[in-house]
Amino acid sequence: MIPSSAMAAKLALRDAGILAVTAAFWWLAAGLSGGTGPVADLTGLLAGLLAGASAYVLHEWGHLLAGLAAGSVVQLNASLRSPFAFRFDPERNTLSQFVVMSLGGFAVTAAAVTLAYA
Repeated sequence: MIPSSAMAAKLALRDAGILAVTAAFWWLAAGLSGGTGPVADLTGLLAGLLAGASAYVLHEWGHLLAGLAAGSVVQLNASLRSPFAFRFDPERNTLSQFVVMSLGGFAVTAAAVTLAYA
């Protein structure tokens, strides 16, 4: 089942914004985080928090896209404040759809970690 395109667009825009802020912060603050002292520590902390938020967003999209690819019934969250992008309906989906949906998030996480270390 393909979720509402309007809500999907809003979620995608929100999450693209998180990724863009993270990338911009890392690029602009790279010189500050390499030093010593409280400014470098704070910059590194903020960069790490943003990286964690971005990793979470990518992980959630991996779950959602894998679930949709498996033909799962999902419902997008109606609120942009929710940390979860969607709700997987266990009663209307099969075990194999659940496994594919579950593995999708971890596959995207593994790809992102590999890319980060490359």
